Amino acid sequence: MLDAADWLRRQRAQQLVNFGLIRRLAPGAAARETIATSEPDFPFQIVADAYVSGFPAIAHLRAERPYDILDESFTHPVRRHKHGMVKRFLRDLRASEPERIDSALCLAHYWSDNYWHWLNENLPKALLAEEAGFRGIYLVSAAEFAADSLRLLEIAPARIRVHESGTVRVGRLWVSPRLDGESLVHRLALLGRMRARLLRDIGSPPARTRLYASRNRGALARRIRNEPEFQALIARYGFREYHPAEQAFPRQVADFAACEALIGPHGASFSNELFMPEGALVVGLFAPGYIPSVHTLGAARLLRHRYYPLVSPVAEDPYPYGSDIEANLDLIETTLERELPATPAGGPHG
Repeated sequence: MLDAADWLRRQRAQQLVNFGLIRRLAPGAAARETIATSEPDFPFQIVADAYVSGFPAIAHLRAERPYDILDESFTHPVRRHKHGMVKRFLRDLRASEPERIDSALCLAHYWSDNYWHWLNENLPKALLAEEAGFRGIYLVSAAEFAADSLRLLEIAPARIRVHESGTVRVGRLWVSPRLDGESLVHRLALLGRMRARLLRDIGSPPARTRLYASRNRGALARRIRNEPEFQALIARYGFREYHPAEQAFPRQVADFAACEALIGPHGASFSNELFMPEGALVVGLFAPGYIPSVHTLGAARLLRHRYYPLVSPVAEDPYPYGSDIEANLDLIETTLERELPATPAGGPHG
């Protein structure tokens, strides 16, 4: 339930939106210079003396009304979220003079604290920025995998700063277009370079494990409803249960680098397919109403994975389990029987 002060802040924010006191500005119109990258359609715009406020963070050029918001800092594929983001930004503004940073790239935008969106829509920006000569501060969410993954790109801890709320003022703010993670299927060279950098200290361990990426613990959606029967089936092929969300990012990279076969409900953990060996087997399980297999096609294409999206059988109309998954045991068994020997080479990973 909202307290009175928060209710008043929300009303003020709504009024500012309604009265046109928010001006959206393309970064190119305010940029001091443009920095090209290896992706021709993905330059960085350098904006002088800008502000970054709130989380999800929004970049703007004025600390008072009317606020000139850099459009690409809150571009989002779901249009209905945009006004909510602007209102949240207005509530997070601070009246006092903000801290100053000489140079920064903000990677604390919408959904940047989600593992899939971070790995596919934010971390590639950091790689492109490093390649283009950026040596400033990265503003990131508090999710541990954000800082951990930047360190694996050889970015010094002193250049990584968690930005959760409030406002900072940046002398040279690097602003990029929104990177759609689904477009990575067409940016295979970028994916390949990111994979090589993240695996640099791990090398190429012999593939010898088979992992079931489970979502049947905690508050995760897309659980397997018939998990005991499913577990009994995949155990015959050497799979062991693995909970990626409970592992630190470097541990996940190492574990998936040694994984010759992956199975489980589609989710953020399937981003780790990028670290698996070439030619590995990947079996994603989907409910009929949620089949975003394009999310993993970039890595599958880059590494020539044997990729199978398997959908729950629909015995009732409508499908009664929402986003949860009724594992299609017959189809799974047929797929594993064809693709895998009876036991994994080298035995399961301990």
